Amino acid sequence: MGTQIVLVEQDQAEGERLSFSLRDGGHHVLRVDSPVQAQTAIQASTPDLLVMEWAWPERESIDMLLALRASTLPHALLLRGPAGIGKRDFAAAVAQGLLCEQPASALTACGKCQA
Repeated sequence: MGTQIVLVEQDQAEGERLSFSLRDGGHHVLRVDSPVQAQTAIQASTPDLLVMEWAWPERESIDMLLALRASTLPHALLLRGPAGIGKRDFAAAVAQGLLCEQPASALTACGKCQA
């Protein structure tokens, strides 16, 4: 059985291309069109990987991850999008928030522990 993947992609052609490539690699792909749909899919199926386009309206992706933190997150997150839009900074902040021993708030590290 391949990896269970939720793919969040708003561009129909790109979503189909990525889905085909992932399925061709032996993975099971559920493609959705928005972070809201992804949240529902993740809570229903607990996938191994979330592949998410980063070019969503402000806060939509962050709000989805905050809601998922309270329940369950996939084993891995893959953020995609053009260079220079803050994917690396966001990924570091999410990792710190998830690993923090006493988060200041959801996905916000306390700044005191090793996270």
